[in-house]
Amino acid sequence: MIDSIKDAIQKSKAIFVTDYRGLKVEDVVGLRKSLREVSAEFRVVKNTLARIAYKDSEPESLIGSFEGPTAMAFSYADPVATAKVLIKFSKKKPDLKIKIGSLDNRVIDLGEIKALSELPSLDTLRGKIVGLLISSGTNLAMLMNSPATKVVRVTRAYSERG
Repeated sequence: MIDSIKDAIQKSKAIFVTDYRGLKVEDVVGLRKSLREVSAEFRVVKNTLARIAYKDSEPESLIGSFEGPTAMAFSYADPVATAKVLIKFSKKKPDLKIKIGSLDNRVIDLGEIKALSELPSLDTLRGKIVGLLISSGTNLAMLMNSPATKVVRVTRAYSERG
């Protein structure tokens, strides 16, 4: 179990520590499903094992949050999407309490997790960049074709006169 937790810590881009006390089994199952859709995982952990797994990991300051019923959300792809799922779920089910998190080996508190959840997701940002590139290319093509079109029109007008 310790090696499994260590492996998840090393693979994660972000980690969120939660208190799940009061959640029903079907709530946890639904949360796990939502998190899997964004390449994240939700695991109930024994505090003692989590502390041991974190001894050699960064940031060690998460160790203090392993008290009471603890579950961890490991984000393997997009920390923003994971934070969005957790915040949205905790608004519907206030029994899920997000304690603390880590992003790029830096501890983040609940306020920072909420701010993270308000950012556009990685897929949204990619879409905006592609849109900008496409529109810029289209605009450039129109600018490049515009002078040539005008020259052709002027040439045609002179040839039709004479």
